[in-house]
Amino acid sequence: MELLDYVLKWANEEKIEIKREEEGIVFSVNGDNGSWYARVSVMEEEQILFIVTAYPFQVPERMRTKAVVALGNITSKLKMGAFYMDMEDGQINFRLSQKISLGEESEIWMKELIMLAMKVTDAYFRDMMKLAIEG
Repeated sequence: MELLDYVLKWANEEKIEIKREEEGIVFSVNGDNGSWYARVSVMEEEQILFIVTAYPFQVPERMRTKAVVALGNITSKLKMGAFYMDMEDGQINFRLSQKISLGEESEIWMKELIMLAMKVTDAYFRDMMKLAIEG
């Protein structure tokens, strides 16, 4: 199996409504603290799983510099993944990528990493909303 096969299998098992892309999937997530979109994609040749979640709000232009500094401070406390913001539109995202060797443990690692990204996104949802509102 390829990594994308594991991603599709996971989405099917979780009964997630997805939009299929060439190298991955996009889907909406309803967490405990809010809702957002997620993209899970793979780079098969490099055996890399790449997850990006997008919060449903943007930081106003006048507050973006302050928000980038705050995101850096939050990211420095994480063991994996990073928060970042698009300076053009103020969109806040979380990303996590990891090389996953193909083998018996591939599917387990892939599931764990996707769930980790969703848990981090949900755990920081209110902080990110506050950042978008207050800077």
